[in-house]
Amino acid sequence: MLPLFHCGGWQVDDKTSVQTKPQAFVDKGFVFVATNYRFLSNIDMGTIVRDVALRHSQIRS
Repeated sequence: MLPLFHCGGWQVDDKTSVQTKPQAFVDKGFVFVATNYRFLSNIDMGTIVRDVALRHSQIRS
């Protein structure tokens, strides 16, 4: 499994901007999972880290 947290600097965009990246990994047998997260402008980085950890544990189960 390859989780993706998109490149938005924790401040902009969402997972819909991923586009062609997943296919390159899927073609090599990976399971590709993209997830959204809350933005830094609304919360602190510690909360984002906890959100990411929670999403990862949900995906793995």
